[in-house]
Amino acid sequence: IECQSPDGNRREVPYDKLILSQGARPIVPPFEGVNNPNVFTLRDIPDMDRIVNFIGTRSPRSAVVIGAGFIGLEMAEAFLHRDMDVTVIEKSPHILPTLDPDMGAYFESQLRGDNFHFRCGIGARAFTGRSVVLEDGTEIPAELILMSVGVRAEIELAKSAGLEIGKSGGVKANGRMESSDPDIYVVGDAAETTHAITGMRVRIPLAGPANRQGRIAGANAAGGRLIYPGALGTAIVRVLHQTAGTTGLNSRQADAAGFTFFSSLTRDYTHASYYPGAKPIMLKILAEEGTG
Repeated sequence: IECQSPDGNRREVPYDKLILSQGARPIVPPFEGVNNPNVFTLRDIPDMDRIVNFIGTRSPRSAVVIGAGFIGLEMAEAFLHRDMDVTVIEKSPHILPTLDPDMGAYFESQLRGDNFHFRCGIGARAFTGRSVVLEDGTEIPAELILMSVGVRAEIELAKSAGLEIGKSGGVKANGRMESSDPDIYVVGDAAETTHAITGMRVRIPLAGPANRQGRIAGANAAGGRLIYPGALGTAIVRVLHQTAGTTGLNSRQADAAGFTFFSSLTRDYTHASYYPGAKPIMLKILAEEGTG
């Protein structure tokens, strides 16, 4: 493989086995004003340093987060703790689009506050120096803007190496995490693997699967025979005083996969309500008709 150092020098590094773990980069729509100095994305530590430096030098009083996924909501909370008035913009009808609509709407209702706002079912179209312009022309004050609308797999190197790219947009990998070249493994956000329930080819950009895939690829590159069983897409996020978790398929995904299913919705307490510390919990389970 040919490598280039920061000073521009190039050299070739031989390998018997190669592991690609390049992750994904934030999606940045071509909005007007997207390159303004108050607009940020968050992928790595340098991104974080730029945001912290901006807050330290500019002391913004208002922030808008575009995208109500896991990172977007966690950053919205961080801005709120920095004494900013925060608005989260989400194109989907509710926050955390991976949740079913009833669960997402309930979670959203528990988070709203005087300085913590949500605008769902609408997208942004432009940024000014001090606001976000929505698709309906509404302007939301924003001295700081964070783009968190998803990620795109880093696959340019894999493409140039002639590796097969899957339908999900990731580098196709088998159970051993081998790409179409058996001497090159691919793991993490850039890898296309299988869903543990449906068996369909998917790309699940989460830390849990990436960690496990990395361990399996590393072992196999050293002569092991480990198999990755596929991902469930388990994810948990805490925002303010609420925690939401999800695993497996939501209703939309189950329907698209061809399952006939029913749902069970329970509102109860985390343990017997007469014992101290019991807290309310809302639980939704999807089950296949006939098999449970």
